Amino acid sequence: MNSDALQLSGQAILPRSPAPPLQLWTAKQLCAALSVGKHWVYLRTMKDAPEPLPVVRLGTRIRFDPEKVFLYIRERERHRPGGTLEPSDVSA
Repeated sequence: MNSDALQLSGQAILPRSPAPPLQLWTAKQLCAALSVGKHWVYLRTMKDAPEPLPVVRLGTRIRFDPEKVFLYIRERERHRPGGTLEPSDVSA
């Protein structure tokens, strides 16, 4: 049996690998990263929010996984139809 695997009842079920440390943001850090106010963040952490932010609840505290917040933002990106993300070449 592989000694690098997690075992349950003598059977290997998952390979054991070092997990990277999970860095969670506070509401204050999220506000700074997104340039928004605390009110905007807290409104989107309520359970009945229309498009709630991905939140980790630790008792009465809330934290945010930066990767999940990044995906949340990417899923809501809007681009003008036929638009481009290239900078315009405007001569003055």
